Parts: sequence; structure tokens; C-alpha cells
Amino acid sequence: MTSLFQIQSQCANLRHQRPSFSILASPKFDQVNIPVGSSGSIKLDIHHPLRPAQSNPTIIYLPQGLLITRENPQESRTLASIATAANATTVRLHYRLNLPHPYPIPIHDVLAGYDWVVKHLITGSAAHNSWQAHSTKFAKLGVCGELVGGSLAAMLALTECHTNKIGVRAAALCNPITDWTMFHSSAPAREVAGDVSGERSVEYQSGVSSQPHSLSDSLLLAARRDLFVTPSHYFDPFASPLLFFRTASSDLPILDSTFSNSSPQLSDVSSSETSTEWIKKRRAYRKHPPLGSGLRLPKLRVEVGEENVFKEQVIDLAEGVMRSVELYERKEKMGTDASESEIEADKRVNLRMKKGEGFWGEEDFVDVGHWLGQILR
Repeated sequence: MTSLFQIQSQCANLRHQRPSFSILASPKFDQVNIPVGSSGSIKLDIHHPLRPAQSNPTIIYLPQGLLITRENPQESRTLASIATAANATTVRLHYRLNLPHPYPIPIHDVLAGYDWVVKHLITGSAAHNSWQAHSTKFAKLGVCGELVGGSLAAMLALTECHTNKIGVRAAALCNPITDWTMFHSSAPAREVAGDVSGERSVEYQSGVSSQPHSLSDSLLLAARRDLFVTPSHYFDPFASPLLFFRTASSDLPILDSTFSNSSPQLSDVSSSETSTEWIKKRRAYRKHPPLGSGLRLPKLRVEVGEENVFKEQVIDLAEGVMRSVELYERKEKMGTDASESEIEADKRVNLRMKKGEGFWGEEDFVDVGHWLGQILR
């Protein structure tokens, strides 16, 4: 099983490589292409604040990823809405997630993009670049996203929340996929058409809409078979952030030869995991972050639809963060009683239930921008 430390080591190796990059610039908008080690490159869209100042925060927005199969006309408005509402430098990070780029590639992409943002937009180490006039040297950093983007935003928020250097101070998540291990019933076979040429993920057909409101267990099982080479990749907390706070509800599955060391092929999809033996077990709490790690959990705004398939795991994530905040307050601040630590946990985590599936619309992005702007100032 790929361990958390192995993933961290891989990402650390990527970070030590000094990337070159190219830019398409305008007065308030830049596009930057940065390499990710030797495995290709990703694009960053940078929307600068209307009123640049040293107090402006920086926000990383991670697109939905999983179910977006073509350019969404609202995506450009999304970035502008967040940037304007927060008066922040806002970066849309186009991580790769499709058949040729399964996990853990999206994790490496997001960490590489995060490091680039910290180095070039916040610390001011690239003083001669065109965007530097808009950068905010002392800015605080926030992240936001939904679905896979919410999962990756949660990963960043929980692992890059440093107290002794620049780190994530706030995160807004909507219907994040926080536990890929929870889906372990065999799904019916379906027809799939893979969008393997672009940055978007696979397209699901056979009567299944590619819009988010069509989420179901069978669709998510199909996505998991496409986007994870082996089960060990989705049992890793970097891919399933809820596992930072509790164990999975089953052991790593015992598989037949369906899974191999190569990327999954479309011809294998319908048979993947159908011969998987799942061993259920009792869940156990985990402590995160470890004491003395230099991490402090950021403020979280977590939203989920009342009818969304992720409702249970999103609530579990919010409760896991609150439980960890309470433990931290009691142990790190000796003398803090239970009521005080509970109050701090309530301040740190804002869980919101939304009607229906609860996906973000244009007004929600404005509201998220306002919230992040207030928290990060």
C-alpha cells in the first residue's frame, strides 16, 4: 500500500525541481503554464484584485474535475466572482484528472501549483515577473472547491496549514469527495466514452448525464475504477482526506488480477472490482495533525446538499475536524476546559446544509468570495 509518507516524499522530490514557466498576461489576468516534475505541465489562471494592496489575500480555486467534460462557460465568471467578492488574487489550478492521468497525479499537480503560488504570488521571490505588481507579499492564503476540487482543497487545507510559515488559513468546500473507500458494492456494467485528450475527466454516457446532479454510487464506482490504478491509491488520506481523522470502514480489498500496475483501460472498466473481496471493520478515530507538527487546522466552511450522496462523509469530515480542534485546544493550551475547546471548534468549522444536491451556483461563488475575504484579512 502506498503510504502517506511515500506520497509526501514523491511530492517533495517534485518540489525541489525549479520549474520554468510561460505566461499569457493582461492587466488583471494571467495564464501561467508550469511543469510538474517530468510528467507534463498544468495551467494556472490568475485573476488579480481590482484594488491591489499588501493586505489582499490569495485564493486557490480547484474546479470540480470529476464530472466536467468540456469547458464550462460559467468557469470564467466563477474566477472573477471570487476575486471580486474577496478583492483577492484568485488562482484557478487546472489539475489533470482523466484516464492517462489517474491518481496520484492530481495530488502532485495541486501541490506543485500550490508551491508555485506561494513562491511567486506571496513571497515575492520573482520580483521581475509581470504579475508581481499585483502580488501581495504578506497575504494570507485560502482554498476552495467542490467535488474532486473540494477533496483536493481539503487535502491542501489539512496538510499545508503551517503555523511557522505561509500556509492555508481558510478553506471553503462544497460536496467534497472525502472518502473514496466508502463505495464498495459492485456496480452494474456501463458504457463509457473516455475524454483522454484534454484536461477534463472521463465522460459518462449510456443515459447518464455529465452534470453534477446525476451523482450516484454506481457513477462514482465507475469513476473510481477509471481514476485509480490500484485501491491503495484511494485508501491514501491525500486522496480521501476523511481518513486523516478516522480509519476506513473496510480493509484494503483483496483483488483478482483485474488491477494491474498499468493505467486502467476502457475495456477493463466493466469488470474491475467485480471480484473484489471487501472486509468490513469498525471505524477508529485518528488524531490529526500530530502534536508538534507545526500544523494548525484552518477555518473551514463545509457545505453539502441534504440529498447529496456525499452527505454522510462530509458531515464526518466536519465532525472530525471539530474533534481534533477540541483535543488540540485542551492539550496545547493547558487549563482550557471542555466548554472553551468546544467553542473554539464551533468557531473553526462552519457546516452548512443546502437544499437538494447543494452544488454551488454563481451567487454561491460570490458568497464564498466574501467569506474567504473576511476570514483572510
